[in-house]
Amino acid sequence: MEFPKPTNRQTAKEKQRSRYETLIFTRLVLLVAVPLLIVGLLCGILYYRSEPARGRAKLGEVAGNASMRMTSVFDGLRSYYLAALRNSSFTWMESCSEIPYSRYSDLRDAQELLRGGTYMDSYVVGYEYINLRYGWVLSNYGTFPLEQMKNQEEIRTFIDNQASQTATLYWVNRTGAAPRQTSSLWLNVSGQCLVARITSAKNGLVGMLLIHLDMEYLSELAGEWKSLGYDVVLLDANGETVTTTDTELAHALADAGDLSDGHLRIPGTISNYLVQGQAINFNGITCYAAYDEQQNLGSSVAAFWVSVLILLATVVVLLVCRWNSAFLYRPIRELLDQAYDVFGRREQNQDEFDYLTSSVTRAAQNQKDMQKLVQAQRRQLEQQFLLHILRSEASLEAIHSTMQEFGIQPFACYRLLVLSIVFEKQMTGSVREAVAQTVAQRLPAEICRRLFFCPVAVDATVVMVAGAENEETLAHNVETVYKGAAKVVSAGMGCRCVAGVSRVFTSPEQIASAWHEASEALRSRGAASEEMRQDLTYYTTAEDNHTEHGYDTLLENEIIAAMTACNKRETERLIGVFLERLEEKGVRGYERMFYLQRLVSTLLMVAENAGLSVSKVLSNHSDNLFAEISRIYSNDKMRTFLVEEVAVPVMDLLGNFRRDNTSELVKNVIALIKQTNGDLTLNECAEKLNYSASYIWKVLKNERNTNFTDLVASQKLEMAKELLLTTDMSVAQVADTLHYSNVQNFIRFFSREVGMTPGKYKKEYQTGKKKP
Repeated sequence: MEFPKPTNRQTAKEKQRSRYETLIFTRLVLLVAVPLLIVGLLCGILYYRSEPARGRAKLGEVAGNASMRMTSVFDGLRSYYLAALRNSSFTWMESCSEIPYSRYSDLRDAQELLRGGTYMDSYVVGYEYINLRYGWVLSNYGTFPLEQMKNQEEIRTFIDNQASQTATLYWVNRTGAAPRQTSSLWLNVSGQCLVARITSAKNGLVGMLLIHLDMEYLSELAGEWKSLGYDVVLLDANGETVTTTDTELAHALADAGDLSDGHLRIPGTISNYLVQGQAINFNGITCYAAYDEQQNLGSSVAAFWVSVLILLATVVVLLVCRWNSAFLYRPIRELLDQAYDVFGRREQNQDEFDYLTSSVTRAAQNQKDMQKLVQAQRRQLEQQFLLHILRSEASLEAIHSTMQEFGIQPFACYRLLVLSIVFEKQMTGSVREAVAQTVAQRLPAEICRRLFFCPVAVDATVVMVAGAENEETLAHNVETVYKGAAKVVSAGMGCRCVAGVSRVFTSPEQIASAWHEASEALRSRGAASEEMRQDLTYYTTAEDNHTEHGYDTLLENEIIAAMTACNKRETERLIGVFLERLEEKGVRGYERMFYLQRLVSTLLMVAENAGLSVSKVLSNHSDNLFAEISRIYSNDKMRTFLVEEVAVPVMDLLGNFRRDNTSELVKNVIALIKQTNGDLTLNECAEKLNYSASYIWKVLKNERNTNFTDLVASQKLEMAKELLLTTDMSVAQVADTLHYSNVQNFIRFFSREVGMTPGKYKKEYQTGKKKP
């Protein structure tokens, strides 16, 4: 490792400070490491001296816990499968005289039951249900006839051995039997399993259920105590091992005689075990817990070497810390270099930390100066942030953090005003914007103190948020703000102004909605009669006005028809009519937004009904389409948006699709007519081809200048000619094949279209007198 060396620009005091830092660091490490080593060694000695006594004391607790845990497992298995034998999902199989292949759902339920369900599934690795009465088997591999099992002799021996049993459910250890072969036709009667005998008073033993336990899972349960230094062994009544954490210990316990003194020594080893056993109330299984006293010696030796390693590691750490002190000091040196670049080099006799302190002080002063600059431009920042809120571009966290940063105190209630300047002459949009901006900047401080944010110019209007601690004061503030603004407009521009006012709201997050309400109130003033107009118009809901409006579905259908025909001019006209009718009816607020959203959904559904995806239409809108609509309040802008951003792209998409796919659709319709011999309706055709019926009708009209009924009739006529000339079918048979209601209708239709009867046609053209 390469350590940094002092550079030429380091003074003598800098070098002295580096050595001083290294010495302090080393002494601190020694001061901490040595006591820790001593305490660690003492704790290790005390721990390993008391370990045997603690092991003996805990052995009884481990034996009891292991016995209880294993008892819980076996009791749970026994209770579950005793209940399963009485469950209707199992008992129905006892009366099945043959393999019930047709009852797939019931078999699946039975397999789920025998597999152990939710609670016992982890303990069970497999199962076999043997229907001895009718000779078939259900296992986790499927259902098979008993006579097809390949290990018949082993099965008969197993069944004969269980005939003398009287218990319904018992443990069988057949680890010495031949292991299961890798075949679904090999009935597994080996290993360790639970056996359930199924009997009837009339027929005796009629079935057996074998549940094969997952011994690896039981070993994992027993292994939980292995990590604590204890071994757990389960032996059955015959001394056979059920599960164990130590195979040698299990064999020694099986061969041991009297264990009354609680000691067991394994021949040929130095192990000397303390053993305690407790019986499990299940077929004579006993749970033993054992603790090897000799492991204390090994632990002590290991502890000694661990202590040696810790000591060596401590020495290494001290050396590394000593030689890396310069590396630890590097950040301070780099900080000094950065301070040199910003504030210049320090004086020769100046302490480095004094220099850093003065540099930080100067940086703090610069920050204060920056804050003063920000304060000077606070009006512009507040206006920009209010614009973000109005456009729903500021999150709740951003609103609160900005208020806290600007020191803005919230009010108990608010109202939002949208001030519009009324010009005597027609003005351009840029002039109106400039005037609104001038009014926002010239509002006096007395008016601004009653506002929550500084006023801001938006779309040739001035937006102001008035606040107060109660609604009575708020109403007074709103009137005061409006009168003050009107005075500024009258004195400075010689014009008058009008304002829309939102409802009372209580949270700054509602400013965007309040802006919509105030703009809506301003627009509703323009739609009102002369005698109803007021300079200060408050927003009211449709319920407040006691008005009812209805959605114009007839006009909606006309718009759909115009778009389906890709008539852009007519579509634009109808959308304009739709917006004008909303204005005439006084529809506004949330009801107006609902109608507009429904209209947009209708425009998009034109493409959806043609089987097209509107993702291309929506791909140009990073924001939600409906959110963009909610921010448009001018009818002209709304009409332009709906036409150019929604209707025209949908019609372009529809037109391109028709040009690319129309001919293929007609081919598919004709092929389907031939496939069904003309027995096909327009709705059936649309359903099979995954198109709407109206769309197929329009395609046939545009491309073939025909309708679906005439197309079916012409195709049936061509098929009739082919059948008459290429087969021996009679006229009646042809009429029946092509699904005519009767042969007279077929003859009448054929004669009208061809000019002769079917019989005459067949006779003349089939004999070669004429060519069709």
